[in-house]
Amino acid sequence: MNLKIKRKNFLYVVVGMLAFSLCYVYLFAPIMEERKVERAFSQGEPHANELIINLIDRANTDSQKLHYIEKYMLTYSFCCPIKDVYLSPSMSHWQEEKSWHGFTLEEMVPYLEMYVEKRGNVDGVHYQEAVVLLTDYYAFHTSILEATEYVEAKRDDFIDRSTMILMPRELTMKLVELYIDGEQYTKAWSLIEEYEQEQLQLEEDEEWKVIQDGELLEWKVELLINEQKVEDAISRIEDWQKRVQSPEDGGSYDIEERLASMLEQLKKIDGTFSYGTVSGVVETENGEPIVGAAVYLRTEQQSSHSIHPESEKYRAITDHNGFYQFDHVVPDAYQLGIGLRFEQIDGYSWPVDIDERIQVSSGEEVEYDVTLVQLLEVNQPVNDHVFTEDEMEFSWEEDRAAASYQLALTTYFDGGSFTQIVKEGIEQPEVRISIEDLYHMPFYVSFADPKERYASTLHPEQQLSYAHSEGQFSWYVISVDEEGKELRRSTGYRLNEELAQDIPFFQMKQRTLTPADQLLLRKKVDQALSSYQRDIEQREGIEQEHALIMATKLLEHKKEIEGDDNGEIRRVMKGYVEQLYELTGREEYEVVLNENE
Repeated sequence: MNLKIKRKNFLYVVVGMLAFSLCYVYLFAPIMEERKVERAFSQGEPHANELIINLIDRANTDSQKLHYIEKYMLTYSFCCPIKDVYLSPSMSHWQEEKSWHGFTLEEMVPYLEMYVEKRGNVDGVHYQEAVVLLTDYYAFHTSILEATEYVEAKRDDFIDRSTMILMPRELTMKLVELYIDGEQYTKAWSLIEEYEQEQLQLEEDEEWKVIQDGELLEWKVELLINEQKVEDAISRIEDWQKRVQSPEDGGSYDIEERLASMLEQLKKIDGTFSYGTVSGVVETENGEPIVGAAVYLRTEQQSSHSIHPESEKYRAITDHNGFYQFDHVVPDAYQLGIGLRFEQIDGYSWPVDIDERIQVSSGEEVEYDVTLVQLLEVNQPVNDHVFTEDEMEFSWEEDRAAASYQLALTTYFDGGSFTQIVKEGIEQPEVRISIEDLYHMPFYVSFADPKERYASTLHPEQQLSYAHSEGQFSWYVISVDEEGKELRRSTGYRLNEELAQDIPFFQMKQRTLTPADQLLLRKKVDQALSSYQRDIEQREGIEQEHALIMATKLLEHKKEIEGDDNGEIRRVMKGYVEQLYELTGREEYEVVLNENE
């Protein structure tokens, strides 16, 4: 059968197919692509960057490209890079899983440059954000002078082209910062005064004024310090803090934190001083630089809590050589903190003493390097190995540079964990530990009169510790030199399959939970205490010793909460510890009795 198609109908088909193709390319495909991006973006998937960049690159018009840059880059740009892991000598914290942390400056630069060049309307916050981010990039990769000239030109252009009657706040703040970094202090003061004069003429919300005043105050304090006007700087910070504390005023946590840290430092200064410098390299023990690591110089006050990038005064990013540098450092004692991506710390740890400090004196140039070392491999026990014997064997990779090793065990409880060194001075990469020694590990007990009562949280698993036969435990080893300084450890971040195949978790099934233990695990503390006290009278051997230990721990907890005005709880506790010493002859209990005489 011959099928004939009229020329007119054929033309309709061709035109329809062409129209459909154009609709798909310009309408349906971008919508489908953006939905895919939205899903990855909203779920914080690590590969969202790749999808967003692909969406921008494949956009059909400049207006679409600018829209996507605003929506996915500028709206969610961060003042400082967000990392997976934050470490310092005194603390560490990390994200439980990989997530999207935004773009690096290097990824954003070509798109920001396109945005600034092609954006016709300079009004709105996005244009200023794009210029500020580019300025940061130029300051890091070229020079402070070139970055200053760039933001000066863009600020002047903004004032000429904008329909706003006010000077651009973000560009002005960035220019003040660059003037100070470039030691153009007269220009910095002049720009601050010009901006403040303009703000005085506005009727703005008082809370917003307090925040703005705090941002300006940070720069004023820097300038006053440079002029050796420390008392004036202290006075201005204290005056601002009073405003923040008043009921009608608000503030910003990050600004408050930075100014509080500055105030703490300024009060230590006696006489005139010069700024110091701290610089160094972040690298692996093989000399491989860690590129793009976040570095923080933290005061004594800051080192007691987790790293919050926005509230850190001194922050830097390592370059392609792993190099970082802090200028204008006020003389003081600091701890260094670092922020890393999971893949940068995978298989490594940072061996550093918890009390390590960087002392910066007036005018001093300090060099401080961070070296990440490979983790020691663990042999046994691993992967939830079950111990039933009275002795447990631990073994690990040898560290030829080590003088000895330390073994640490971790107990897990609801919402946390507790770790302690259970054996030191181990000369070989293996050791046998008696379960009885673990049962009698030292624990806190005090026979002193409690001055205050407080509601402490009792974690049954932590109280049972190594006697918890249904619990889960982990272990790690530390190698140390002859002075006891850490060389390397087995605990750290193991993310790839090869490193994660042997996980140092184990269980201890040498005993069966008693009814008293089960009551405690159900958080029936008073009933558990009574049951342990009955076990003291009725049981023998290790189970009697266990009952004495647990009764003492629970009485200590009771004393903290209820007090002990007549001393009855302390008297009973002391009797239990004396009984433990008589039964075991262990030095640990003699020490407790002597310390509490």
